[in-house]
Amino acid sequence: MQTQTTYDPHAAYNERIANEMEAFFGTESRLLDRAVATFQQGKAALLRSDGEPRYAAAETAERQAALLADFDREGAWVKAQTDAAIPAAEAELAKLAGADPFDSLKTAEQERASLRREFVKEDAELLRPDQLVTQARAALAGNDCGQLYLLDRYVGMRLDRDGDRRDSALSAVHREIVERFKDPKLAERRHTAERKLSMAKLLGGRIDLARRQLDGRDDAMLAGMRQRYAL
Repeated sequence: MQTQTTYDPHAAYNERIANEMEAFFGTESRLLDRAVATFQQGKAALLRSDGEPRYAAAETAERQAALLADFDREGAWVKAQTDAAIPAAEAELAKLAGADPFDSLKTAEQERASLRREFVKEDAELLRPDQLVTQARAALAGNDCGQLYLLDRYVGMRLDRDGDRRDSALSAVHREIVERFKDPKLAERRHTAERKLSMAKLLGGRIDLARRQLDGRDDAMLAGMRQRYAL
């Protein structure tokens, strides 16, 4: 009898997060895990096999403080990496959001666009829609990127101005121009920057969470909550 595998969305989500963390911050994440494990092993060594402290209270506290200091040194390095990654990812997202097709033109194409800017702007304002469509078709056929950039900009402005009166053929050819300038890797770059930003914030949060668990603040908070709601 064949066993049917049940899809677990939580497991799939956790696996995706683990894969992304490994891709963006694999070294940092593993270092944090090792730092936590080292602390836990060191803390366990402070107890005898029967669970009683191996050392006097003052020495136990001193040794545990040293273990926390070791963790903090490792955690500080990991935090420095996430603190640097967050503004870098945010800057990349801002850059992608404000991307101008002009930047994708070659130098000669940029120069041609600069020289023809006022002529195309005037044409876009004054020519009949069918004349602009002819211009646009010629630029598309010749892959005249400088001309296409200007038509994208100024024909787009005319269409916005015309509103409900916009010419359907002119709208159609403008959409073709917009598609021509679309960067196929733009969405991928944006997704990568978004995920790196998310993983940087997540890893930074893991450092704080691990510190609270290791120094006992989480246990103290939970005990306080239990006591409060038991009253």
